[in-house]
Amino acid sequence: MEHFWSDQSTMERVFFLCALVGGMFFLAYFGRRMTAGDDCGDAGFFSLPVLTSFFTVFGVAGLALSRREGAAVPDTVTPAMIVGLGAMWSIRRIFRALAWLEPICAPEAEFFVGREGYACRTIPQDGMGKVLVEANGRLWEFEALSLDGDMIEKGEPVRALDSDGTYLIVGKVETP
Repeated sequence: MEHFWSDQSTMERVFFLCALVGGMFFLAYFGRRMTAGDDCGDAGFFSLPVLTSFFTVFGVAGLALSRREGAAVPDTVTPAMIVGLGAMWSIRRIFRALAWLEPICAPEAEFFVGREGYACRTIPQDGMGKVLVEANGRLWEFEALSLDGDMIEKGEPVRALDSDGTYLIVGKVETP
């Protein structure tokens, strides 16, 4: 390994470290996300997956370009940055396009405000019950309180009017 490192120019070392560290963080992020399943927020421009994709692709592209015969530093850095920025833009676009899957990862009560469902367990006056609300082809169960403090019987249609932490505040849906 010493021989490999000593034969590299300074820029090749920078490219190698960018690819190695960026790739490790990228894999660690997705490994944690797959096992924990609770980090499905929007990937902003300076989020971990977007930045690590830049450094990984910048490093790999720069290393590949620096291996060409007679390649000067500006001839490798600029194209590597362009390719890295392209990867960064692509990863961000992918995460934003997949934002509709957010409730599949970790549904939060506020996502369901305005949606209709039904009581799957009676909501007593001034007490907690359970409701089922549909989103993305699935039914999600939440603890719920009645907005007016009225009792809502099991099976009655409800609409989520507000959320408070992990539970919904619901009201009866008037059926014609």
